[in-house]
Amino acid sequence: MGWGDKGVKEGKRAYVERGEAHPYMLEMAHSHNEFLEMWSRRGALGVLMLLGIYAVPAFIFYPTRQRLAKVALQDRPHYLALRIAGLSVPVCYVIYGLTETFFDLSIGHMFYIFSMVFFFSAMKSLEMNVKNA
Repeated sequence: MGWGDKGVKEGKRAYVERGEAHPYMLEMAHSHNEFLEMWSRRGALGVLMLLGIYAVPAFIFYPTRQRLAKVALQDRPHYLALRIAGLSVPVCYVIYGLTETFFDLSIGHMFYIFSMVFFFSAMKSLEMNVKNA
């Protein structure tokens, strides 16, 4: 289940007291890895939830022939670009998460959510143009 926020601080302190970690570790606010941070604080369930936060939008934006067929031929390049841009956000967050904990920062949450909403709305707008035509 993970150590929780308080347990992580106590765990780091215990490692330093036993001589298994350098005292500088106590000055670090987090592990600088999204997955390790989630594992230590929330456990396996937290890591699975984090993977879901990445995987669900990636699945929604993943371009397929059937999805591209939903829009008019002249709109397909824009529609594909929106799908690729929407897919790139969770992919980039996974890569960035290897060196920084972006979801610890409020701007990390906000950018992720607003990017997903923006790309999804623009994508659905192009789909609605076909239905209304």
